[in-house]
Amino acid sequence: MSNLSNLYRIQKKICIKKTFQAKRCKIRLNAKIYAESEECLMNYKIARIQTIVKFMESLRLNNLYSRPTLKHIEEFLKSSAIKGYNGKVTDIAEYSKNHRTTIGYFLNKGKWDDKVLEENIKSKVVEVISEQHKINENPVFVSVDDTVNPKKKPSSKAKAPIESADFHYSHLLGKTVWGHQVISTMMSCGDVSLNFDLCHYDKSKSKIDSVVEMASTLPVYETSSYALFDSWFCCKKVIDAFEKQGYYCTGALKTNRIIYPKGVRISINEFAEKYIEINDVSLVTVNSKSYYVYRYEGALNDIPNAVVLI
Repeated sequence: MSNLSNLYRIQKKICIKKTFQAKRCKIRLNAKIYAESEECLMNYKIARIQTIVKFMESLRLNNLYSRPTLKHIEEFLKSSAIKGYNGKVTDIAEYSKNHRTTIGYFLNKGKWDDKVLEENIKSKVVEVISEQHKINENPVFVSVDDTVNPKKKPSSKAKAPIESADFHYSHLLGKTVWGHQVISTMMSCGDVSLNFDLCHYDKSKSKIDSVVEMASTLPVYETSSYALFDSWFCCKKVIDAFEKQGYYCTGALKTNRIIYPKGVRISINEFAEKYIEINDVSLVTVNSKSYYVYRYEGALNDIPNAVVLI
C-alpha cells in the first residue's frame, strides 16, 4: 500500500511538472508571437513614415515654409502614423524632439499659411488620379460625405473649452453630439483612392455651399466622371455644381422626396405603396443579395430629369 502511495505521488509530481512545462512553453510561444507581431507592426509603421517623408519631399515646400515649420508638420504626420491616428496633441511630444510647450506655441501662435499646404496636396492628388486615369482609362469617382468626431462636453466653468467644437447631429449615433464636424471629399480611380479635400464645418456657411465651393475646384476630364453623395447633398445646387465640371451625379434620396410620374405630384413612399406592382419591378442581384427594383425616369422638385431606382 505504501509503495502504491509513493508511486501515485511520483506520478502526480511528474504530471504537475509536465503541466508547468507546457504552460511555460505556451507563455514563451505567446511572448514570441507577440514580439513578432509588435515587430511587424513597427516595421509597417516605419514604412508608412518613410512614405510620408517621401510625399512631403515631393511637394517641394522648402521655398514656401521655413525649416522649423516643415519639421513640425513632418513630426505631426509621423506621430499620427505611429499612434494609429488615435490620440491627443500632447502625444506628439512623445515622438518629437521638441517640448510639448513648443508644439503648443507652434499650433497657437505659429505664423504659417495652412492653405498653401492644402492647395499643394490637392494638386498632388489631382496629379496622381489623373495619371491613373490616363494609364488605366478607368472613370474618376468623387465621393462626398460628412462625419462628426464627438468630444466630451466641457463644463460651463471650463476656462479653455475645445476650440471650434459645437453641437452637431450624428447620423451614425442618431442623436446630437458635441464635437467637430468635417466634410470629406475623396477622389478615386481604379484601386487608388486619395483625400482631395477636408473641410471643417463651423456653421458659418451651410454644408451645401461648402460642397458647391469644393466642386468648383475639381479637375475637368474629357471622359465620363462621377460624383457620389448621400441624401443630404442630393439637391439641385450640388448637382448643378458637379455637372458644370462634367461629373454625372449619383445620390441617395429620402422616401419623402417628390416625383412626378405622368405629371402627378406624389412622394416616393406613397408611389411605391400604392402604384408599384410585382410586374413593374426587375430582380437585381448586388453582392449576392437580391432586390426588386423599379426604375423611374422623370422630374423631381427643381430637377427636370433624373433616374430614380426605387
